[in-house]
Amino acid sequence: MRHPVLTTLAGAVWIVARLKWAELYAEGGPEARYNSKLSAFIWYSLICNMVTSLSTGAAIAGVL
Repeated sequence: MRHPVLTTLAGAVWIVARLKWAELYAEGGPEARYNSKLSAFIWYSLICNMVTSLSTGAAIAGVL
């Protein structure tokens, strides 16, 4: 793995944001789930993990 710290941080951010998202969904229904500022970080952290996975895969394949 080429980016262990970045991947770990993105995973931790995803967990926190997802818990907040689920909490708001349980309280206010589907409309309330994106009311938190952390909600966008669900997607940002997944994109970050996708990029780090692609980077690791490219390094294993010898592209990078």
